[in-house]
Amino acid sequence: LKVMDANGKVKDVFLRTLSEFKSGFDNFALKMYSYHDKPTFKLITKEIGYVDLTSPMQQTDIDSMFTMFKNTKAIIFDMRGYPHAHGEYFSKLAGKANIVISKGTMTTHSSPNVKNYDNFESFLDIEDTHTNYQNVNYNNVGWVYPGKVVMLINEAAQSAAEHACLTAKVICNATFIGSPTAGSLAEMTNFNIPGSITLWFSGGIGAYPDGKAINRVGLQPDIFVRPTIKGIQAGKDEVLERAVKFLQTGK
Repeated sequence: LKVMDANGKVKDVFLRTLSEFKSGFDNFALKMYSYHDKPTFKLITKEIGYVDLTSPMQQTDIDSMFTMFKNTKAIIFDMRGYPHAHGEYFSKLAGKANIVISKGTMTTHSSPNVKNYDNFESFLDIEDTHTNYQNVNYNNVGWVYPGKVVMLINEAAQSAAEHACLTAKVICNATFIGSPTAGSLAEMTNFNIPGSITLWFSGGIGAYPDGKAINRVGLQPDIFVRPTIKGIQAGKDEVLERAVKFLQTGK
């Protein structure tokens, strides 16, 4: 790509490309969301830790991360993308057991519910639904991180990323900073069609435990901020900078 920097100078920038799609879902799709080779967690200051949850974090990395951050006053989790680890990083954030984190609604049948052949509308009756509440129980009897938690979000966060953000909001009242997420938190439904093709779609509705909508709305930031052209040209991460300011000033 050719890009223009803050001084008006045009430069050539080379970007990494995706691998060729040959077969399989995870191998290809996960590369669409991740451009990291190594786990990323560090101290921004002595009191603030930063971890990029879109980097390839494993359980050993998570253990090391909390060891590094144990004496900090705050942790910034970056969820502007798709997570690799699913939930393990929250066990040290939950101050109580058996926490309800989401409400899900699914239709209870796999075909139209035909009740009356004389009434055409009955062929389209899909009002019967099943509602369930998801809870987590980390059995956390040891040390729990006592500091503040911030989650950086934007439209790249969807599905599992939104679930991780929702979990952080419910179990430790994480502060969302950035812009709304994609709004696609739901269980996937799939079916096959001729030609060995499988189709997937969001077959349910994901919501806050109180029923507040997430699908088609997205998780909303507590502090709204988006990158600017000038900030990008200057090599700044304005969303991260805003999070640091919030933790240092409380505003």
